[in-house]
Amino acid sequence: MKAVTFALVLVIWLSVINCVSAGPDRTEAEMALNMSIEHMRQMQEAGFHTTRINDTLADAVQMFKAQAVLEDSGGVPDYSLVTR
Repeated sequence: MKAVTFALVLVIWLSVINCVSAGPDRTEAEMALNMSIEHMRQMQEAGFHTTRINDTLADAVQMFKAQAVLEDSGGVPDYSLVTR
């Protein structure tokens, strides 16, 4: 019984650690935004309509800036909000 309880606690603990550490950091989020901006530029050059993409990208940039301010002020940012 102790072994089963220990195994269950270990699995839960590892899942929590994985969820906490799995999120992107500031650099990864910034790289994803830059890549998205470049892809949108390429789509525009190819003649695609990018109005909705531009709106979504603007929201992501705004969320990135908000998370960066939170991080700079000592808070705990969630950059996964940027890369969704």
